[in-house]
Amino acid sequence: MGAFFDNLHVLMNEKYDTEALKNELSDILKLRGFSLLPEGSEGDVSVMIYESGNSSWVSIASDAFMFDTEETIRSYADPLSKAFNTDIIAATCYDSDYLRLALLNAVDNTDGWINVGKSYESLVRRTKVAPWKKLVKNTDELKSVIKNHHACAEEAFAEIAEMIGMQPDQTTFGCGGEELLEGKITTMVFSAPEGEIKLPEFKVLSSSMPAEVLGNTIRIAFLNMGSKSKGIKFLFLGDCIENDEITIEDPICVCGDRRYNIELKSAKLTDGSKCYTWEDKDFQIPPAVNENLPMMKKWDVEFEREIDLMFELSGNPENVKTLRIVAIPLSNYMDGQACWYDYKK
Repeated sequence: MGAFFDNLHVLMNEKYDTEALKNELSDILKLRGFSLLPEGSEGDVSVMIYESGNSSWVSIASDAFMFDTEETIRSYADPLSKAFNTDIIAATCYDSDYLRLALLNAVDNTDGWINVGKSYESLVRRTKVAPWKKLVKNTDELKSVIKNHHACAEEAFAEIAEMIGMQPDQTTFGCGGEELLEGKITTMVFSAPEGEIKLPEFKVLSSSMPAEVLGNTIRIAFLNMGSKSKGIKFLFLGDCIENDEITIEDPICVCGDRRYNIELKSAKLTDGSKCYTWEDKDFQIPPAVNENLPMMKKWDVEFEREIDLMFELSGNPENVKTLRIVAIPLSNYMDGQACWYDYKK
């Protein structure tokens, strides 16, 4: 997998001040409903400010950033450029295949967009390199960098950085490895707007493979769409269970850093058919992921909170397709349950 990032870069001048930048960023996120938390708190999203010491630019990364529309980009860039009367670069990289750089300044109306590589996004703004003349002495060299083939699109940003007085390591700020950077990193933590409190309700998030692949580990992920609760139950049912045609081997449940060894018990459904069941009244079901989080952050939190059921199957590969697995939150037994089946059959 290639690099994914959205970050901002502020050209420093005599008006630049770290505390003022922190206040501006706090105000921008406040408009989105985020609240700044005391230092050392655990929040929903963070903002990092990187001051290299050997650069004309200050870099900002946050899991709150998602520069998918020009309106979103300008909602960050315009207030910063006005506050410091300076240029802002908003950078987006998608899987190392596509790089977009937007040079913006709401004071002097600078508006220059650079695109490198193949875009998978709907937002592709194309402009001439003229707006970049204020930063780049040789625009022919800039054009060459844009047009050249790059194994990774972000390499173009590193080359452009050297033209504009930015350290190359700033260009991918927010992709990890921040502990290796030389310079000062200031971190701010925010809480996201609270969502509606709802009863726990499961949905099937994903399945690793169809059930008929016998002898391989099958992973089924469930996700809670409601508030946190306690107590879970799994039911394994279907003709293959009723007729003792399959064996469920080594079932476990993993949620976050917790692992549960499952001991299935034979039981009867209301219609008298056979099933296997496992229940844990103390199981801590994580709450739904806050819908107000940016998409990339939301995906990360979903991964952390998913409830993974894993097992192996042996037996008849034909009737295994009748297998059904039901996940049930005990505090919302009927309406909160979700059923997995082999949708690929």
